[in-house]
Amino acid sequence: MPQQLAIHKGPVQTAKYLIKNVRHGTYLELPDENDATEVVSGFEENRSEQKWEITDLDGNKFWIMNSGTKNYATSGHRASEGDSIVGRSTKQQFRILETGKIGQYVISPTDTSTELYWGFTDSEFGSPVKLHPVPNNDKNQWFLIPVE
Repeated sequence: MPQQLAIHKGPVQTAKYLIKNVRHGTYLELPDENDATEVVSGFEENRSEQKWEITDLDGNKFWIMNSGTKNYATSGHRASEGDSIVGRSTKQQFRILETGKIGQYVISPTDTSTELYWGFTDSEFGSPVKLHPVPNNDKNQWFLIPVE
């Protein structure tokens, strides 16, 4: 039986995390280091492509880098609803905010004119993370699980 990993609660700190979808229970994964590869839902737990180094820039803005590929999660400049989160060598700032439920977070770009949030459209493995407008839907919410 796999070991139960502890979920982070409270303000996000610079550390390495697994990012797990609240509704579907799948982990974010960046499958390869190619430019513009989509961040997708992964099957297994605790693979290097599922570990994310989150860097706190000012308590409100963060960089999110994949530990396995060394690429950063990005949505592109002034992203729109439905745009995918992809891996790139360039950095982009995101907000990571705890929801009204302790230990559950939303992740959103800082440069959009409307609030958009990382989320899944369906529960299939390999589904890409896309930007959605609804923060209170648990398919658009995440657990942060500290890892080494």
